[in-house]
Amino acid sequence: MGRFKHIILLISIAVSLSSSVPVAYNEKNLSENDDSQKDVAEIIESVNEKVDKILFEGDIILGEKNKDVDGPQEGNEKRNAQRDRKYVWESKVVPYVIDQTLRSPNDDGPVIQEAIEEFHKHTCVKFVPRTSEKNWINFVKKSGCYSSVGKRYWRSGGQDVSIGQGCAYKGIIMHELLHALGFWHEQSRPDRDQYVRIMWENIKPGKEHNFNKYNHGRIDRLKATYDLGSIMHYGKYSFSSNGKPTIEGISNPNQQLGQRNGFSKTDIFEVNALYDCSGPSNGWSSWSDYGPCDSNCRKIRQRFCSSSDVSNCPGADTYGVGTENAQCSPSECQAVIDGSWGRWSSWSQCSATCGQGTHTRTRQCNDPPTQNGGKPCSGNSKETNVCKQKRCGLGPDDCEFEIDMCSWTTDQQNNYQWYRQQGSTPSSSTGPDGDATKPLNGTGFYVYAESSSPVRQNQKTELTSPVLTATSGRCLQFAYNMYGSTIGSLNVYVLDVKAGARKGIFRISSNQGQQWHRASATITTSNDYKVVFEVIRGSSYTGDIALDDIFFKDGQCGGKGPTNTTSRPLTAGPTTSRPSTVGPTTSRPSTAAPTTSSPSTSRPVTSSPTPQGPVDCDFEIDMCSWTTDPKNNYRWYRKQGSTPSYATGPKGDATKHLNGKGFYVYAESSSPVRQNQKTELTSPVLTATSGRCLQFAYNMYGSTIGSLNVYVLDVKAGARKGIFRISSNQGQQWHRASANITTSNDYKVVFEVIKGISYTGDVALDDIFFKDGKCAGKGQTSTTSAPSTVGPTTSRPSTAAPTTSRPSTSRPVTSSPTPQVFVDGCNFDQDMCGWKTGPGTNTFSWTRRSGSTPSSRTGPNGDHTSGSGSYVYVETSYPSKPNQTATLVSKVFPPAPSGRCMSFFYHMYGATMGSLNVYIKSASTPVQSRVFKIIGDQKNKWHQAVVNISNMICDYEIVFESVRGTSYRSDIALDDITFSKGPCPKRV
Repeated sequence: MGRFKHIILLISIAVSLSSSVPVAYNEKNLSENDDSQKDVAEIIESVNEKVDKILFEGDIILGEKNKDVDGPQEGNEKRNAQRDRKYVWESKVVPYVIDQTLRSPNDDGPVIQEAIEEFHKHTCVKFVPRTSEKNWINFVKKSGCYSSVGKRYWRSGGQDVSIGQGCAYKGIIMHELLHALGFWHEQSRPDRDQYVRIMWENIKPGKEHNFNKYNHGRIDRLKATYDLGSIMHYGKYSFSSNGKPTIEGISNPNQQLGQRNGFSKTDIFEVNALYDCSGPSNGWSSWSDYGPCDSNCRKIRQRFCSSSDVSNCPGADTYGVGTENAQCSPSECQAVIDGSWGRWSSWSQCSATCGQGTHTRTRQCNDPPTQNGGKPCSGNSKETNVCKQKRCGLGPDDCEFEIDMCSWTTDQQNNYQWYRQQGSTPSSSTGPDGDATKPLNGTGFYVYAESSSPVRQNQKTELTSPVLTATSGRCLQFAYNMYGSTIGSLNVYVLDVKAGARKGIFRISSNQGQQWHRASATITTSNDYKVVFEVIRGSSYTGDIALDDIFFKDGQCGGKGPTNTTSRPLTAGPTTSRPSTVGPTTSRPSTAAPTTSSPSTSRPVTSSPTPQGPVDCDFEIDMCSWTTDPKNNYRWYRKQGSTPSYATGPKGDATKHLNGKGFYVYAESSSPVRQNQKTELTSPVLTATSGRCLQFAYNMYGSTIGSLNVYVLDVKAGARKGIFRISSNQGQQWHRASANITTSNDYKVVFEVIKGISYTGDVALDDIFFKDGKCAGKGQTSTTSAPSTVGPTTSRPSTAAPTTSRPSTSRPVTSSPTPQVFVDGCNFDQDMCGWKTGPGTNTFSWTRRSGSTPSSRTGPNGDHTSGSGSYVYVETSYPSKPNQTATLVSKVFPPAPSGRCMSFFYHMYGATMGSLNVYIKSASTPVQSRVFKIIGDQKNKWHQAVVNISNMICDYEIVFESVRGTSYRSDIALDDITFSKGPCPKRV
């Protein structure tokens, strides 16, 4: 699994496929659940979990030549490992066959060809369809993703490369083909401990051997530097037992390890080095480097026959390999070898049975041991650390989830998962803010069922206890949280282990508010049993359900069952409950950018109730006591550099001496924020003033900018007065403004942003300063741009430079021509906005729709704008046919000699996806020019594209063309089409 690279060139590494993988694999195809953050290692581990008993290092089949490879590390010496070129495909040609299992009904042949083409593009290795060759690769669809390592030279026949359910990604196939060419995983290299740290304590028991490293006699490094970004490198969490990293970079623990996108530069270098791509192709390859000296002070090197005719390589052995032995020099035989630590042992048992104790682990200086006067290992051979057990006073079956899951389990093959969590859940407007355990005041852990995509409506997930002993009366007590507008249901069952039957003992549905509730239910059973918590997902992502403090008390539950022992009891839940009257909504989270943005890392500061002097802020350190409502999903973030979304927001901050490299704050307008939604940035309470000048910098760049309003809030009266207002796109540069404040009571300043129609509406602020006295001139300054055409409530923007004694902190910012929104933009929420279906496509046409498309496993789950609005799409079910086309045509646009920029979002999800083309067509002639094309499945997410409309000197139309794929799973959708003046801006 994972990413591994280094070649296994050794006699004991070839891989036999003498036994197939018979284990059944029942898993949802991972291609339906696109996750760009997953690497090859994570996907392969997930897919191969059910077949892992016969797979070495997660995705390698071991044959009779190397069955001892997976033994304990101490046994490595018995292998007599060599760097053996027998595992190389000697003529640099790899014959292959694609089995019928990969051709129907879901043809994975094209993605295999795409992976092969990467080798043809970057290396000299050629994959060719087999004719009569004795050895070949056989692409098959068995259970899992796996391959042999190197050519199975010792016997003729095909060797399987399995592309099982969930494996049909180009990156995964490239990974398995690198194994087949002779490469181990990258972290198997002997020098890996200089670059990565193995966290042995986090590895699943029994999987430690997957992290063994091999000596220089087994692995040829090919003079390449260790590659953290190799497609053959394990990911950070490979084979993790507890969700913590198992491997991390030494220089940067947060660095991503491995990836799934394609070859790294080092991957390409190593393939070309192993296969001597710069050497001859009609005779002997170049000699390899000599391997290390053996116990007899001898060393060897090898070469392989690069010709298909072995007679061109005199002296070749049966396998087309030449070997040369040499005597090591005395200095080599007696080389000084510094000692290196072997892996840590497992932690000893904790000294405490409850509460806090200590445990130890040990290691030996044997990897390698010190030899010939080398340096001993530095550091300690024993380590003692604090260990935590369950809180004292809890029963053996009680669980507060503070240490781990307490043997409660969830089905790992279900993509609707339970997670152990601290703090709030990732999605806004759902889930608790913290745990329910009384002594921890919300700072501890709980478990919850994550309801975000790709989980579907009415999908189920279960949290199951270990087997518990029969009881004539036992009280189950637990805390639950069911906060969110689209909460589904929570059911609790007692499962009779012997009979296999289960009985419901608790049920509750719908939104129960943000607080934790307590509930209890009596268990009576004559057989051993399990407790099962079942969650059924509601209609959208705001349906996270959480559990905490699961306790068992002897005897039946007292009274009506509920308890109230938490410091955050709020309301106690009953043993049974009727559904809440809070109904679900249709909102869902969009996959649109930005998905990577996160709140500022600055410390949160709450305002003091005591009035204070003005709070100047350039946001370089923190938020300076300016606050935003954390419950509102339309939030302000502290940011450095550009905002995550394309064609909106500033490129950097406004503070003069930082040259754009400092921080500012901005309101992020991407989904799930909706049109006309508001967000506020509020100062602490400030002292009354007879005259004060508020100065600030603002940036309002984007084709769908809404409004920025500034108010003075009278704290005593509760009334607020507008002092500045501006709307619409103001260009990419920063602007300066000022406004007078006069109030007899203490006050707050409130910056309010109202979102426009789409995500290109980020509004930013910086350099908020207060000056005693009234603003100079008319009270408004604008030193970095032309004056705005929209004035404030009490004073309009002026072109005058500031006249205060303090120099302006603004820096001049230039920008490309200011984009302006055209009325032709459309989010399809109200109608088609003048877009119409092209001629001749009445039965196969673009249709406006909300929610998901009718067919499964294709089309979006909702629109891009808000998740609950509308979009247009082409339905590819019967009676449509392969390659049938449907066009969507715009109104006629006037000439655009200076150019325009069109932005749109497209969704192309489906295993048999066709293509999307965009044309610019002359309005008076049939002549059209294609300006955009994309083919194939783009996974279940919305993507943005921009198209330059250049030098149009005549009237024109825009034409979107959908070309149907080979089956119904090829629905194509469009949303949020916008136009702006001038060429599309470049973001850095």
